[in-house]
Amino acid sequence: MNFYLAQEEARKQSQRLILLFCLAVFVLVVLTNALFVVFVWFSDIGNLAGTQRINVSSLPWYQALLAIIDNFGWDKIAIVSAIIVSVIAVATWSKWSDLSKGGHVVA
Repeated sequence: MNFYLAQEEARKQSQRLILLFCLAVFVLVVLTNALFVVFVWFSDIGNLAGTQRINVSSLPWYQALLAIIDNFGWDKIAIVSAIIVSVIAVATWSKWSDLSKGGHVVA
């Protein structure tokens, strides 16, 4: 077994895993925002927040969702996204700092 070849393969695999992790975080942010907007739209919380409902019944689902998000406000979407990314970043940093202590922690 060639150590340097195995090391290079491990680095490639790590790059793939990091890319998949970033993709998973992006999908999580998008889905959480969509669920948050739909929840606020159909609940009494939306009425308390002063969200005016618009008629989206004649639109396709993706255009209806974008119309609801526009009506809801992109600033609220940015706040929810920032909260989600912050929680994931803190958890990632915490685990990374634990694993960087050495091989005995990983084992």
